Amino acid sequence: IVRNTGALDAEKVRQRRTDVQVKIAEAYLNVLLKDLQRTLARADAARQRAYFEVADGQHRLGTLPEADYLTARLNDQNGQLTVRKTEQAYRAAQATFCYQLNIEPDTTLVLTDRLDPSSLATADLPAANPVAERPELRQLRLQREGHALQERKVLAGLRPTLSLYGNYSVQFLANNFKYFQNRWFPFNYLGLNLSVPLSGQFTRRANLQTHRLQARQTELTLRQTEADIAHEIQQAARDLDAARNTLQTTQGSFELARQLAALQKEQHRLGTSAEVFEVEKNGVAFRPSRGLPQRFGLAFEQPPGGGELGEGLA
Repeated sequence: IVRNTGALDAEKVRQRRTDVQVKIAEAYLNVLLKDLQRTLARADAARQRAYFEVADGQHRLGTLPEADYLTARLNDQNGQLTVRKTEQAYRAAQATFCYQLNIEPDTTLVLTDRLDPSSLATADLPAANPVAERPELRQLRLQREGHALQERKVLAGLRPTLSLYGNYSVQFLANNFKYFQNRWFPFNYLGLNLSVPLSGQFTRRANLQTHRLQARQTELTLRQTEADIAHEIQQAARDLDAARNTLQTTQGSFELARQLAALQKEQHRLGTSAEVFEVEKNGVAFRPSRGLPQRFGLAFEQPPGGGELGEGLA
């Protein structure tokens, strides 16, 4: 029982350590995500500023309608606002990361990693089955073993015990203190001791029933947890496949959008089109759909002028 309790405590410590590591990894990836969103917002703001400068020049010459000029001006202001929002989100993510690392919030961090969506094409889940190695499952198994040991202990207390005892000794019986001159008399005996627990029968039987119910409950919890983890792994695999498909589909669309954007921008500069093609204003944000690192996903959202930039962790 003592060894079982020690092993259970060790598993709890291991799980807490793992939880801390996961939180640090999530905070780190969140900082990288916010940095990517900030970069996209700055690029979009620069495009909107270029549009506005062209629109302002055309408006001064009287070749651009007032509505189009105000639209370009609004898009430019929205772009600057989104840059400030993404900058604040990046600072907040950095503060959270520092908190998880237990360092000062104002510590300057230099992160050399970058989110690379192309790595998703070759990413795979581990081939080995990690379910049996999860610390929560090991804890449940140890708890089940502990209840079984407690049940055996209670059963041992309910059984009658029979023991053999004996004594071998000699005694000095005389009216003087001449120990070495007088005779010593043997004083020996054997006996049987039968112990039948009566007073603790009801209490111990109640404890026995409690441990049996707890063992059954732990067994059911273990099965449910195994099913939950297996479903979580399958869902992660499906999300990863969906992310791959989304990435492959969007990469071609994004390259076409860039070409159309360059053409429309030139038309807008020459005054042959009064409307900015909306495709160019679509940014790309890499956003996990269900949380890092348990889920994988891609979402392509619109930055300023066409909606909010990627919203970060789901």
